[in-house]
Amino acid sequence: MADLEFYHIERLLSRNPPFGQNLTNKLQHFPRLKLGISIIGHDVGEPRNCIVRATLACLNPKTSPVWRGAVPWVTFLLEKQNGSIGFFWRGSIKTLATDLGKDLTFRVDLGGQGANAYLACEEIVGTMVKKDLPS
Repeated sequence: MADLEFYHIERLLSRNPPFGQNLTNKLQHFPRLKLGISIIGHDVGEPRNCIVRATLACLNPKTSPVWRGAVPWVTFLLEKQNGSIGFFWRGSIKTLATDLGKDLTFRVDLGGQGANAYLACEEIVGTMVKKDLPS
């Protein structure tokens, strides 16, 4: 809905103006997250240890995301297939709002298995992004 024009929202929801414009203004502040993840190498001495790069970004075009009058915090989690945590990062969404986003490079022992990566805003339902990291 954040990509729709206000008059399309009013038409689709059968609402009268200025409903669409008000909703569009509110959606500009709702966090829209992007996650990219890949294995960029392996440790020479320990081939089970992978070097992983995660790119975290915020796609809000003009405005900084705000939730309940405050700047939200985001968490990144890499969960191994066995359910254990491979890597965890927490920070302000302001660090993701730059043109390049935030790159995280870290080592993790995947044990020859894949993993799942998650990026989400704390306390905001509907912001989670999930990517699979193959082994």
